[in-house]
Amino acid sequence: MNRTHCNGSVSGSDPARTIIGLLKLLVTQSTDSKTLITYVEQNRIDPNTYIPSLNGNAQMPLVYYCCSNLTLAEFFLYLIGKNVNLNSPMICDDPNQQIELLYYSQIQYIPLLIEHGCVLDPTRIPGSVEKLLIKGNINKLIILYKNGAINKEQLLPVLQTKGLIFRVLDQLYEKVYNISQQINNEHQFNNLYSELIKGYVNTFKFFFKNGVNINQIENGESFVQKVFNTYFYQLIQFVISCQPNLDSEELLHYSNFDLLNRQVMKFVYNEQIYRQIEEYLRDKMTPKKINVKKNVTRKIIRVAK
Repeated sequence: MNRTHCNGSVSGSDPARTIIGLLKLLVTQSTDSKTLITYVEQNRIDPNTYIPSLNGNAQMPLVYYCCSNLTLAEFFLYLIGKNVNLNSPMICDDPNQQIELLYYSQIQYIPLLIEHGCVLDPTRIPGSVEKLLIKGNINKLIILYKNGAINKEQLLPVLQTKGLIFRVLDQLYEKVYNISQQINNEHQFNNLYSELIKGYVNTFKFFFKNGVNINQIENGESFVQKVFNTYFYQLIQFVISCQPNLDSEELLHYSNFDLLNRQVMKFVYNEQIYRQIEEYLRDKMTPKKINVKKNVTRKIIRVAK
């Protein structure tokens, strides 16, 4: 791509070098707002200047880089004061990779972005909301809704999408699976796992508070059974609190599940977690539902590679 400063201008003898210098500042973690403001002022950089992405596949308005960084609040206010165009789009080689500013931004900037006229393309809201749900990014979705970027009429039909809660659960499982592949330290794993589970539990709370049926069945397996099979204790606790139908669900011993999944997710599939879940469910399920069969191979969720 050859758009060095689309929809903006840079004064000076070498605009390309000036933009590269600005990009280096933006991606350096220690750069503060004061340094950026000084650089922009000294080089007379238009606030609407586009900056290349690090991988070269996209061009983003300067405000995108600002809003993706939690520490640049002062620089954000500077750009707002310069009447930066908050609805300038990201430009990508692949249009499917284009992200609108309100989705790209850190949550802290969203209320002021909306207040100053940043909007979402209504034709893309259903697909984008679904992506937020699948990623477990419920906090951003709620902020967008509470600040009027998304309304109830746009949101509720997405929540009722057939099979969506299964896809959200599959994505959670795959994320835990991937973390398990990368991390061998149990303490480090538990820290990442706890934050991940918290976000997804809140995502499912949002589903069920808005009338989604927890007793859905897909491919002959209930959502509740699929939750049991993940062994995610906090999620199982929440699902049980919703008082689902437990007529056909059972807690299977982890030895029933796919060997590769058990080996990779050793911090989840183990006897300690099994006993913890079994004890929790003891007063909530009849004894026949505690299934301790051994030597049965059953892959519970297909993990995307």
